[in-house]
Amino acid sequence: MKVKSCNTVNVVERFGNSLHIDYYFTKVQPLNKDDMKELIENIVKEIGMNIHKDVHIEYYKGRDEHTEGYSCMCFLDTSSLTVHTNPYSSRVYLDLFSCKSIDARKLIKYLNGYFKSDMFSFYLIDR
Repeated sequence: MKVKSCNTVNVVERFGNSLHIDYYFTKVQPLNKDDMKELIENIVKEIGMNIHKDVHIEYYKGRDEHTEGYSCMCFLDTSSLTVHTNPYSSRVYLDLFSCKSIDARKLIKYLNGYFKSDMFSFYLIDR
């Protein structure tokens, strides 16, 4: 493993990708645990990975409608995926870390169709 010097911090060569997608004004939201699980399974299929053990899904009844919605966390083969929804604001937040390269365009195309929205921001970071 090669290590580069970056000022006073040693940086290890690229380990994986971290993809962060924020959707705004979604027309479709997961309405229950089954919908959320189906969304997660379809995301995993789109990125060509496998779920490692269980998908953890909770509905969080927040301090007000701005903080409530479904949250999901699951481990994938060499990866992790979290998804948070907020039906009140029609937003969805997705974070995916993977040691495997992520085809962000393919995943975004799928998500645009699922959420019926193309209003989003995303960041793909090499780590």
